[in-house]
Amino acid sequence: SGKVLPLFERCYLYSEREVLGMQIAWIPAQEQDAACMTALRKEIRPTAYRGIYPDEAIEHFDFSTHQKRDLAKIRDKSYSVFLICAGGAPIGYLLFQRQAAALRLHSSYVLREYQHQGIGKQAFAMLRSYHSGTFAGPHRLVLQPHNENALRFYRRMGGTIIHVDTGNANPQEDQVKFVLFL
Repeated sequence: SGKVLPLFERCYLYSEREVLGMQIAWIPAQEQDAACMTALRKEIRPTAYRGIYPDEAIEHFDFSTHQKRDLAKIRDKSYSVFLICAGGAPIGYLLFQRQAAALRLHSSYVLREYQHQGIGKQAFAMLRSYHSGTFAGPHRLVLQPHNENALRFYRRMGGTIIHVDTGNANPQEDQVKFVLFL
């Protein structure tokens, strides 16, 4: 119809499941959601990366630069960007990219108070149904190896480490590459 609905209204159009007594919704991001996505990253970043990234990298978050990057990914048709909402409020986001015959998971972030509630597993179920039959091959993702919660989660989802690059002078440059099948 061309009408742009506010995020709150879109949350209820896509409700899938209850977590913590609230409806969880996976909302395809629209251009006007870039600032929301960036605000979520800014809020989640310290809990995910404190002690890994230098404090100044966390504290001096350039909102404008990140928002421009998020908007570019929302506009780029090779990316799929979903806001995750609970009870009508954004609590995280999922960002992946279609590359040839595979998917590359770029970001999957959820506010700390919603972690360990099955939302990550639901994200993988959604990815499976969203791309069933389209991407049957291996899917790759790159993780920060010092983010132990993420490493544990992707291992539980069936991920296998295929490459480790650690010991860099700047720990932000360390990477672990995973492969997994959806």
